[in-house]
Amino acid sequence: MRKWFVVCSTGLAILVCALAPPAAWGEAISDLARDLFEQGAGSLAPVQRSPFVPAFQTSEEVDVAALLVQGVIYGKKLKMALLSGRVIREGEKVGRYTVEEIQPDHVEVSAGTSRHLLKVENYVTPLGKISDVGFTVELRNAALQDALRFLAKGAGLNIIMAEDLGGRVSLSFEEIELMEAIRSVLRVNGYEYAVEAG
Repeated sequence: MRKWFVVCSTGLAILVCALAPPAAWGEAISDLARDLFEQGAGSLAPVQRSPFVPAFQTSEEVDVAALLVQGVIYGKKLKMALLSGRVIREGEKVGRYTVEEIQPDHVEVSAGTSRHLLKVENYVTPLGKISDVGFTVELRNAALQDALRFLAKGAGLNIIMAEDLGGRVSLSFEEIELMEAIRSVLRVNGYEYAVEAG
């Protein structure tokens, strides 16, 4: 069966499918959805956590030593990080820590007068100056779902993915547009996409 994942933005939708042999495609996804709808909410798998509640609460106690920088998007107008599976921007809170600065090689957080530098693992400084064209993107052993969600958020896209989408991603890009980074991540993991108006 084909698994469909949808990445959407205003007026644009990207449909991503896991490749499977045509014999395994089975019935159309709309038929499956109709059957589940007719069976009612009890037929759906339970949700482990609410997607509307952030992974970290601002009042939650977070051990700074346990925080991992799994990704950074760095550009002239956008600086974001993937910190232990959570997409963050400068000024946002992770537990009691405030994200002070995001750079291609690190994220700096603070709590009161205490400052902590969280480094991107195995970061290699570019030979030349970081360009104002495109973005620097670093991902380190990030879950594929988190990586796609992170890149889509940076690109201003909405995303829907199946819960069983697995795999991990490590990459280093310079001067890349975020949509091209998404394409590369999908391609290397054996997924294709189609663009639809939405």
